[in-house]
Amino acid sequence: MTASSPDRPADPSPGPVLITGASGGLGQALAAEFARRGHPLVLHCHQQVARTEHMAEQIQRAGGTAYPLSADLSDPNKLTDFITSANTLIDQSFVLLIHAAGAMHDGQSSRLNEDQWQAVIHSHLTAASALIEQLRLAPGGLVALIGSGAGQAGRVGQIAYAAAKAGLEALTQSAARPLATKGVRINTVIPGPMETIMWQALNSAAQAAILQRHALDHLCQPQQVARFIATLMEFPSATGQTFHLHSRLPAVL
Repeated sequence: MTASSPDRPADPSPGPVLITGASGGLGQALAAEFARRGHPLVLHCHQQVARTEHMAEQIQRAGGTAYPLSADLSDPNKLTDFITSANTLIDQSFVLLIHAAGAMHDGQSSRLNEDQWQAVIHSHLTAASALIEQLRLAPGGLVALIGSGAGQAGRVGQIAYAAAKAGLEALTQSAARPLATKGVRINTVIPGPMETIMWQALNSAAQAAILQRHALDHLCQPQQVARFIATLMEFPSATGQTFHLHSRLPAVL
């Protein structure tokens, strides 16, 4: 039977993907990768609305489907409204949720006011939990939470961020079994340092200090992270795991 035979069922079109934090360097790479693969996209942003709208327009001009959707995920009411809107924008269940959004307020806990602390915790951790609970996820689908080495080793001056990222890994392990009953997988992906605008904004001394903690002195590219997550969709046996895409090693005493 040939591929063009009418007796052979057509391959289903790729299902929809939701990307939070789509306006960032990693988010843009994720959007480009999954648009290239033919997935309809819902692209979340908070402040960079024009950038996200432009990206969605480019995808649409290329024949794809992309909906920009702005929301402050640190606000519980706006988070709920965002999820409701995402569920109604596309009349299909999502095959992939990538949570790459999150606020960052540097400082020790004693120096952060309550609003700053809550903004970090809510946008990273509370938003992830709400998305998992309320977003319409397809059986066989995947949730990919973007983690950080700060969640495992801590980070001086970023206590709220480190706590939120540690929570994402605990959420991944705790949610894996309940989601498995629905046929949905969940994993955390830790890219490590990436070649993005945020990295370029660091001075050379700060970059060197970060790379000294790694066995390899080169950075992960956002496009590589996007391809890894696309590949992870093809592993039905992997859930509740944390995947490291960097070379940071534990300190040797």
